[in-house]
Amino acid sequence: MTFAQSKGHNALVTGATGYIGSNLVKRLIADGWNVHIITRPCSSLNCLAKLSDKLTLHEHDGTTNDMVEIMAKAAPNTVFHLASFFLSEHSPRDVENLITTNMLFSTQLIQAMVENGISRLVNTGTSGQYYNGDTYNPVNLYTATKQAFEKLLEFYLTTSNL
Repeated sequence: MTFAQSKGHNALVTGATGYIGSNLVKRLIADGWNVHIITRPCSSLNCLAKLSDKLTLHEHDGTTNDMVEIMAKAAPNTVFHLASFFLSEHSPRDVENLITTNMLFSTQLIQAMVENGISRLVNTGTSGQYYNGDTYNPVNLYTATKQAFEKLLEFYLTTSNL
């Protein structure tokens, strides 16, 4: 199914307030998708201000149960997972946010998909996982968390309808 053939489909987008995510949201809306986005309480919606009447916002409280409820309300045909927390270098105070955003939030999203029988996912990684063209060569903790989530995702791929 191409974007143009998707009229009337529901999309759930994470990372919608970032550059790539906001452009994806604009494209999906232009192509007739019903777009739902997940944000955090501190998210800035400036890049989506002109589209606020054309999308549905779900503010995630950080719990898995809330994510399951959001997924049930949005009832997406496809989930586009672009959310991440990027740092090229981290300090001790950054570890929790890197793990919470790139692994916990992502795993909650997938668990919510499974709980609601939603199987179509577009997940994004980072080229930093393949530094120097290697199969896996993390250059920082951020890339390691992205790779770790992909390993968690493998579990869901083998044990669910994802």
